[in-house]
Amino acid sequence: MHGNVGHPLECFKYASKPVSYIIGIDNSGFVKDVTQRYDPAWMTATRKCRVDAQWWEDTLEPYKSSFVERDAKEEREFVAKLQDQPLPQSISEYKNHPLYALKRHLLKYEAIYPETAAILGYCRGEAVYSRDCIHTLHSKDTWLKQARVVRIGEVPYKMVKGCSNQARKARMAEAANRDKMDLPLFGLWQTEKYQPPLAVDGRVPRNEFGNVYLFQPCMLPIGCVQLNLPSLHRVARKLDIDCVPAVTGFDFHGGYSHPV
Repeated sequence: MHGNVGHPLECFKYASKPVSYIIGIDNSGFVKDVTQRYDPAWMTATRKCRVDAQWWEDTLEPYKSSFVERDAKEEREFVAKLQDQPLPQSISEYKNHPLYALKRHLLKYEAIYPETAAILGYCRGEAVYSRDCIHTLHSKDTWLKQARVVRIGEVPYKMVKGCSNQARKARMAEAANRDKMDLPLFGLWQTEKYQPPLAVDGRVPRNEFGNVYLFQPCMLPIGCVQLNLPSLHRVARKLDIDCVPAVTGFDFHGGYSHPV
C-alpha cells in the first residue's frame, strides 16, 4: 500500500468496509486467515460478523500450511498483539470476548474461579476478568458421564434451577419453592477420575438401579467385558453367567430422559 511494507493497519484503513475476512496465501498455495493481523476491531465487532468459528477452521484445514513452526510463531505474534490492545470501553464488546469477561455475561453453567481471580480493570464500574478464569460447571450426573466424580465433602460452587421435569414439578408443587435453586453445580477442580469397581466372585458390580454406568470405556468394571449381542441375557442365564445391562447414555423424549 503506497510502497509501504509491514503496516497492516494502513492496509485496513484503505480496505472497503466492513472487513470480515482477510486471507493470506503463501508461495506454496497454503491458505491462512490473517484477519486479526489487520483488523483492529477483530476481537469485538468483526468476530460477531463471521460464520461459525469451528466450521471456518474445518474449511481451511485442507489448505493448512505444512510449516508448523512458522505458523506457531505467527500465532504467538497474533496473541501478543491482541494482549497489548487496551480494554474495550463498551459493555457489549465484552460479550463472548476471547480475552476478557464481565460477570453479567456469565451463562447459567459458568462461574469465575478462583473467587479471588485478579481484576484486570473496570468498565463503567464493573470488574473485568480474564477469560481464562471463566469455567464451565456441571452437575454430579453430568460429570459422571465424563468419567469423573465429585469428591466427598465438596460444597457446590454454584446453585441453579434444574431443568428436568421432576425438578420443575417439585418447584411448582409449592409456591415458596418456585424460585428455589435446586441443582448443585461443581467445577473440574472439585472432581476426580472415576474408579471402576471390581467384579468379585463372578458378580458384576451394579449401581442402585441394577445396571452398570458405561458412559466412557474407562468405566468398565475391572474383570468384566462388554458385549453387544442379540439375546445375550438369555444365553448368559442358561450358562449361569452374571450379565447386567450397561447404560451408555440417555435419550430425551416425551419430556423425560431414558437410559440407552
